[in-house]
Amino acid sequence: MVMGDVRPFAPSSSARADVTVPHQI
Repeated sequence: MVMGDVRPFAPSSSARADVTVPHQI
């Protein structure tokens, strides 16, 4: 949940955030 700061709308979606980490970078 490192991208939790960037994705505050879905902090519970750890799995989804993981897919957004590389996408945002």
